[in-house]
Amino acid sequence: MNLHDKQKQIVASDARFKVARAGRKGGKTALEVETICYKALVSASKLNLTKTTFASGRKVLYIAPTMIQARNIIWSALKSRLHGIGTANEATLQMKVPNEDGEETTIFVGGWENRENYRGMTDVVHITFDETDTLKDFFLSWLNL
Repeated sequence: MNLHDKQKQIVASDARFKVARAGRKGGKTALEVETICYKALVSASKLNLTKTTFASGRKVLYIAPTMIQARNIIWSALKSRLHGIGTANEATLQMKVPNEDGEETTIFVGGWENRENYRGMTDVVHITFDETDTLKDFFLSWLNL
């Protein structure tokens, strides 16, 4: 993927938390698809993780305000990008992909209304919260994590 200048700034940032405020057609979703795929597929050492093996398999999460929005925003793009690499589960919006460490990464796509499904989940290496301004009580929940 050829990144435009603003996308390159996001990728180059070493910030722990990244916030992308951009208008429609700003490339946010395209960049996130690439980020999710990268975090799911590469070796743990390329992600600078202290942990290199994951007992329950590495996990990457994408959370939109609702499951329907998550499906509409990113699911098709992820399936297209990982076609022939990953195994998609349409009912649960999960995709399993092999990673460079010889393990399996599971990509979870879900809605904020089902956030309890992710509580206590281990071996998560990346989470995207999309449309954060519309996630009900997001900041209160974030403070209580």
